[in-house]
Amino acid sequence: MMLEIKNASVRFGSITALEHVSLSLSPGEVTAVLGPNAAGKSTLLRALAGLQPIDPGEVVLDGREIGSHSVRDRARRLCYLPQQPDVVGSFSVGDVVGFGSLAWSGERRGSAAIREALTMVGLAREMDRRYHELSVGQRQRVSLARAVLQLGEGGWMLLDEPLSAQDPGEASRLVQLLSSLRDRGHGLCLVVHDPSVAWILADRVAILEAGRLVAQGPRAEILDPQRLREIYGVGFEMGPAGPVPMLGDASP
Repeated sequence: MMLEIKNASVRFGSITALEHVSLSLSPGEVTAVLGPNAAGKSTLLRALAGLQPIDPGEVVLDGREIGSHSVRDRARRLCYLPQQPDVVGSFSVGDVVGFGSLAWSGERRGSAAIREALTMVGLAREMDRRYHELSVGQRQRVSLARAVLQLGEGGWMLLDEPLSAQDPGEASRLVQLLSSLRDRGHGLCLVVHDPSVAWILADRVAILEAGRLVAQGPRAEILDPQRLREIYGVGFEMGPAGPVPMLGDASP
């Protein structure tokens, strides 16, 4: 089930957030989107989810323009996870995860399925806790559990900085979980700031700069220290876990 964005542009008044961006994503792969602040990464992710109008351009999901899918069909095929998820209302953590089953007419509803999804993200003990009491990092993991319940086989997860609010231990466990979801056939596209995370997790990398897609391809080909220096204005060196910024070596 391919997910593609073709010749997409997004403008906010006089600001061009995306400019003629084309990107094809394949199931069973992780694509990491990198770039400086305000490069258009989050806008690209929202456009891929069908949540951000584009003009010109189109988004194609499984061979059809994304807007031609019914709301339920799209929900079974694609899930967008924002950087700072929020839910209005006094719901329990289990309730929020259970919302993921709505696309299936209740077929997957039940405490066992909800608890299993929460166990995957290390939050089973929080099932009866109020959602608004959780930290941002915990809310990110609840969103991932909901996505697991929501998506059908080979469905897409679009994640905006999923590791941004995680401590090192949880970040490591989430990387393992995301890798396992890829191995189960899900396609993942995630925005990350740290090239070393992309090196560890991604199969392919896309780099945005000032709204333009300036590089895309296999991880080892794209995450070159010289290319990263040109993008970020700071030196990088290759370590055991991939490219590491040389702090204090920024270009003026």
